[in-house]
Amino acid sequence: MPYYTVVNATPAGHTGTYPATGLTEVTYCYKRDDAGNVTVHHFEVGTSNSLAADENLSGVSKAGLSYTTSSANIANFTVVNPTPANHIGTFTAGTNYIVTYEYRRDDAGDVTVMYTDRDGNELDARDILSGTNKLGLPYTTAPKTIGGLVLVNSPTNAT
Repeated sequence: MPYYTVVNATPAGHTGTYPATGLTEVTYCYKRDDAGNVTVHHFEVGTSNSLAADENLSGVSKAGLSYTTSSANIANFTVVNPTPANHIGTFTAGTNYIVTYEYRRDDAGDVTVMYTDRDGNELDARDILSGTNKLGLPYTTAPKTIGGLVLVNSPTNAT
């Protein structure tokens, strides 16, 4: 029988004489074979930066059985390959599988930095810090030196 190994090759009654009457039962017990394991990674796209703990599907007593993996819900990220080629498969004896899901950080809003006087008049061009692929990441701004002017205050949201 594929994927099974007999546990007791010589059970009670495996040899004998046919009974004159009644029934003699002989039972052989089998165990499903072990297979390789399946490891599921959740990486930031293009890197080996792990975004979630690896999942390990044990192949113990699973040879010939199917497995199914799925992407994880990771805050501020979207999976870019929701169905890798081996996200479903069959546990195989002697073969370990690695399933890798990749995620891209979601976009955030841009940060606009303005340089004004106390009356709100803009003194220099605005700087735009792009929020592309930055959702959940910190940002930092810095004051500019603008011809002889002295910085009076930094906004509370400068970082």
